[in-house]
Amino acid sequence: MLAPDIKVILFTNGTNCMPIIRYLHSNDMLAGVVLPASVTNLIGEIRTNTGTSVDVLIAEMPRDNVKLADWLAYINADVCIVSGFPYKIPISMLVLPRLGFYNIHYSLLPKYRGGAPVFWAIKNGAEKSGVTIHKMTEDLDGGAIVLQNELFIMPGEHLGLYNSRLDALAASMLPQLLYKLMHNEMLECEQEEENSTYQYKPTQQDLTINWESQTAYQVECLINACNPTYGGAITWLNGQQVRIIEVSPAMINGAQFITPGAIAYADANQGLFVACTDNSFLRINVVATNEGVISGTKLVTLGLNVSHKFESIIKTENSPIIFS
Repeated sequence: MLAPDIKVILFTNGTNCMPIIRYLHSNDMLAGVVLPASVTNLIGEIRTNTGTSVDVLIAEMPRDNVKLADWLAYINADVCIVSGFPYKIPISMLVLPRLGFYNIHYSLLPKYRGGAPVFWAIKNGAEKSGVTIHKMTEDLDGGAIVLQNELFIMPGEHLGLYNSRLDALAASMLPQLLYKLMHNEMLECEQEEENSTYQYKPTQQDLTINWESQTAYQVECLINACNPTYGGAITWLNGQQVRIIEVSPAMINGAQFITPGAIAYADANQGLFVACTDNSFLRINVVATNEGVISGTKLVTLGLNVSHKFESIIKTENSPIIFS
């Protein structure tokens, strides 16, 4: 049972924080929330979930470091928990709460440090990732691990679905973290630096399908990693940049030596199929275009056929998705 007088400040950047906020508030532990200015729309949702005027501070760092430090001293919470907060917190603040700062990171640290761990895990075809809670230091995603749980990535699972399951896992780990902190039972495990990896936030090149080098499985992993946060994986069709949102593995009997990216088969009932390297194929289920989100079968009815090809780089000026 948690001590009733523990007070927690949550630093966050998204709606994934709501399970944590509801838990802290229902147990009378939520002392305040820190948000960046980019998500001030969350204030209303936070107060809807708590039913009270919980203290919320908008902090753009490092510009607002002094304001934030004064606010932390005023609130005088026992511990600060960070979940998706986009700014580095200076060492001078990490020592202010008596129990310290703890970060919830969506990977099995020390693997996939950095700002987009779930994207890279799914893009790289990892079988599992998970949630790590670690004590924060001046090193990005460094500091001793205090809790870590694995979560397998289901075949075909995209970033949004897996993130939702990670959100639930993170919230379920919170009671154990706070109990151990309050009862001085926390066991810290230093990260093995020789096994660490760091992944930067993906660039447009990282989000772009390379039909000439990626297998169907690799293309599918990239597309799943881009949905929904990045709006789909980038490619070009009829001179227009489009984003493929969903695909599924496919087999085409008798198809051989089809150029990767080319349409291998198109049928208004069975769908749209594209060739990848190693004579592998994908069914194109959903594509986002300038004209809107379109199904693969709709593209077929608009005239897309085996004479067309998805490109890895732009070939002509953008044109409407109308085929002849």
